Order: sequence, then structure tokens, then C-alpha cells
Amino acid sequence: MNEDDGRFSFQPLPRIAQISPGFGIALTDVNGDGFSDLYVVQNFHSPQRETTRMDGGVSLLLEGRGDGTFSAVWPHRSGLIVPGDAMSLASVDLNRDGWVDFVVGVNDGPVHAFENAGQAGFRPLAVNLKGEPGNPTGVGSRVSVTDASGRRQTAEVYAGGGYLSQSTSTLFFGLGETHLGQEIEIEVRWPSGEITRHRKKVDGPNVEIGQYGEGVDKE
Repeated sequence: MNEDDGRFSFQPLPRIAQISPGFGIALTDVNGDGFSDLYVVQNFHSPQRETTRMDGGVSLLLEGRGDGTFSAVWPHRSGLIVPGDAMSLASVDLNRDGWVDFVVGVNDGPVHAFENAGQAGFRPLAVNLKGEPGNPTGVGSRVSVTDASGRRQTAEVYAGGGYLSQSTSTLFFGLGETHLGQEIEIEVRWPSGEITRHRKKVDGPNVEIGQYGEGVDKE
């Protein structure tokens, strides 16, 4: 965990997360409460001959508490169950409802797709960037969202993802109990170093921001 003075401190994950190796990891807001959650797909069926298979996991969702620590959500509650040799994990919005969904690749097995049903009372926000020619998805951009309560969340657009996978360039945020019509602020630091700020009223789960589009303030 990154402390206020720039130092990092070690925070162990819950013991159930250590039950088997994890190849696919996604850090994103799954339930819309405004805190980043961690989803891990697990197991390893191809170790050295003298080592037995490591297959004690069925994947695990870890719910962020907002203080750098996580609590385990048991699979029968999350619905995220992958008992096989899971090797890849990608975040994506399968139905464009603003909630992050997951696609899991399994070694010698079928692909698993999980649709997020959302959480009642919380509102999601999916942000898509339109960058300059040669970088249409704005890879390298950092996006910060400040919701109606003043809480600020930040995520970045990456060119890569996890092992043998790449997630969508869409960034997922949770707005908590923000209501329709309330105003939020979205700040984008583009790869060029330019900063644009956009104040928007919440009227749906999807927002598209262009580097050279309408912005309230620019630096």
C-alpha cells in the first residue's frame, strides 16, 4: 500500500487468496461503491514433473474496503466460479450497461464469460477516451473521477493486461449512491501531458471524452 509519505507497506491478502497461484488479475470497481476491488483467477496444471498440480482455487473476488485492504467474497455469493486451469482474465463491458464484466480463458477448456448484475443503489460509470491519431484509445492516459460526495478515484488506460490477455480500454468507476442529474467532474491527463477537465451531469452509465473535444478547463 502506498503511504502518504511515498513509502510502500506490505498488506497481505486474505489467506483464501493464497490457496493457489493466480495468473489473471483485474483491479477495478466491481460493485459500484467507489472502491477498487480485485478479481483473481487461479490454478496451475502444468508445473514441473516433480511438483503436483496446484488447483485448489475456483477464482476469488476481493472487495476493496477503501483503505488498501480487501475482504474475500465467497464464490457462492459472487457467482464467479472457475474451477479449471484459468490462465487469462480480461475486463470488458459485454452489454454496455456500465458494469464491468469478465472473460476468463481456461487452458484446454471453454472460455468463461461473466455478466455483472450490478448492485442495487449504486451507480456505475464507464469512461471511454478518444485520443489523437495513432493512439485512438488514449493509452497512457490517467483519468480521475470526482463524484457528488467529493470522493476521487483514478485509473489508467494500459496497452497490456494480464497473462495472455488484454482488457478493454474502457475504465470503470463506481459512483456509489450518486443520483441522476447530479454533477461529477472527470479529469484526464493525456499522454502528451495536457490536462482536460469535464463537468458532466449523470444521465447514463457511459461517457465518451475526446482529447480535442469539449472541456471546461485545459492545462
